[in-house]
Amino acid sequence: MGVALCLRFDRQTTEKVEGLWRELADAGMSSDMLGLGYPPHLTLVMTNDDVSAGDVASWPAGLAGHVPEVVRLGAARSFPGTQVVYLNCEGDLAALRHLQRVAADAVPADAIHEHYRARPSGRNDVHRLRDIAARL
Repeated sequence: MGVALCLRFDRQTTEKVEGLWRELADAGMSSDMLGLGYPPHLTLVMTNDDVSAGDVASWPAGLAGHVPEVVRLGAARSFPGTQVVYLNCEGDLAALRHLQRVAADAVPADAIHEHYRARPSGRNDVHRLRDIAARL
């Protein structure tokens, strides 16, 4: 299983997101996020399956200075044809994109899972989520 480098939310935001997940499950719309057992987070980088936690222990060094003070979460969305739910990041995303670039630069390019690798447009899938959400 690969390793993810994620940002966790403060307690208040975590409680709100988990509350939304419970509402979606209670409404029969999606229980996937609760079932996975992951805490609410933003994934910056995800590695291939052959990378272990020991391989990435030093990756977070130096990233703290790049974490934006505020990330505004938008509406809940799901990937077409799935019950997997995500919250779109909105507003000025320059600081978040910068953090993501710094995090990705700290990881050997061939170790990054294909869904998180930079695309020819220079944007990776996390940014493409915003485009997908705009079309829903």
